[in-house]
Amino acid sequence: MITKQIGNCQGKLWHCADTNGNEKFSVFADTLISLSQDVFAGRLNTQTFIFKGDPFQIKSIEKNVQIKRGNPEYYLQEKSGLIQLSPLKGEIKNQSKKFDKVSFWNDQLLARTSGKWFYQPSKPEELLIDSFRIGENQLILFIPNGLVKIDMDLRQKFIPVSGKEKILSPGLNFVKIDNTWIPLESGIPIPERGKSFWWGNNILVDSSKGVTYVEGQSFSVKLRSDSIKAISKNFLLIKDRKQQIIITSLGKKIKLLHFSDIVIVSDTQVAVKNKKNWILIGLSGQKYNVNTSISTLKSLRGGNIIVKAGKRYGFIDPGGFIRISCRYDSVLDFEENLAGAKLGNSWGFLDKNERLQIQPNFQKVSSFLNGLAVVKKNEKCGLISTGGQFATPLDYEEILPFTPTGWLLRRGNWWGYATKNGEITITPRFFNIIGATSTLMKIQRDGKSGLMNRSGKLILDLEYKFIQVDKEFSNIIFYQ
Repeated sequence: MITKQIGNCQGKLWHCADTNGNEKFSVFADTLISLSQDVFAGRLNTQTFIFKGDPFQIKSIEKNVQIKRGNPEYYLQEKSGLIQLSPLKGEIKNQSKKFDKVSFWNDQLLARTSGKWFYQPSKPEELLIDSFRIGENQLILFIPNGLVKIDMDLRQKFIPVSGKEKILSPGLNFVKIDNTWIPLESGIPIPERGKSFWWGNNILVDSSKGVTYVEGQSFSVKLRSDSIKAISKNFLLIKDRKQQIIITSLGKKIKLLHFSDIVIVSDTQVAVKNKKNWILIGLSGQKYNVNTSISTLKSLRGGNIIVKAGKRYGFIDPGGFIRISCRYDSVLDFEENLAGAKLGNSWGFLDKNERLQIQPNFQKVSSFLNGLAVVKKNEKCGLISTGGQFATPLDYEEILPFTPTGWLLRRGNWWGYATKNGEITITPRFFNIIGATSTLMKIQRDGKSGLMNRSGKLILDLEYKFIQVDKEFSNIIFYQ
């Protein structure tokens, strides 16, 4: 074990280990963070220090400096409102640059100094920019004579845009020039006439003098209107005194008579209730009538829609056909081809042919997840398989799904853990269990924390006040 004390003030004794619990070093500090797999920064009183691998080989010590992560090439030092960017590669003593603001996208650096922004400063691709916008899979740089679009492979495309004001659409795929939205890739410009909003990323809804224009790259709709409402990303409702029309994102128009309710069934379907019955409407404008006995319906899950007739529940399919009659006191959505169904006071499980695969014998059930469902009987919970066999006995007060795959089990006030197959690897004996990574879990009891893997192997003893698992660099940082 390597132990280092900075100055005369001891601070806390921090430890660093790999994800198997093998200790790398210990160091006295107030705080400690990983900058990379083998570069660390700490702080003790007003002093900040940084080292690579060995805390006896400190590369810099400065006062009143806050150290932060950058990207894989840099770390950040902030002091008096300025950010100093220092390289991580090789010895940590290379020339650094100071900025008043720094941002990263796709590991690429954007930094501002003296009021000017740069993309990749000090590199061959350095570019002076006015500002930038970050999208899900792209970066847009604003430059005096246009835009530069950068994709995830760092390919650049210059787009000339006249004028100083450059306005991008929410999806960053159109730029506004005067009163026209120009696509950044190939496509048809869309004019803006009055009050407008983007519906999804590619369709502009515009209203002027009581007329609504709905315009995309493949269709254009013009209608008189008093009000406009986006029901979902694929369905729009337009009303005026004489008519009500749903427009789909494919440009289909569906006229409606009097209706009292609209429900979003899925991304590709809505349900509209008129005086007689519910009607399912698809993206291409197709309509499916639902039996007049149905009073309520919910969204589509597992291939079917939960519906209610009177006080009973059943299922219809997206075509409006009744697949399971409304004869159950309650139902859950289909998951893994089974749905919880309640008859009287007891729950069981149905398949899509309305066969009872698991008889109604439980107070409460959950939907299936990874082949198992939680069932409750006589105030005790267990896990049951789709075939009706118990994976864990009815022996717990509570069972909860635990990401990414597994289950938390509570017996009395204590928690344990079972794998996604129901194998109990940690018996209930901890006050709390918290996910740290896909393979590691923090365990807590009596105000102390430890670390276990999902097989129940102890990685760190239950004796620490603070444990942080650094997923990116595979480091565990902790102190007692």
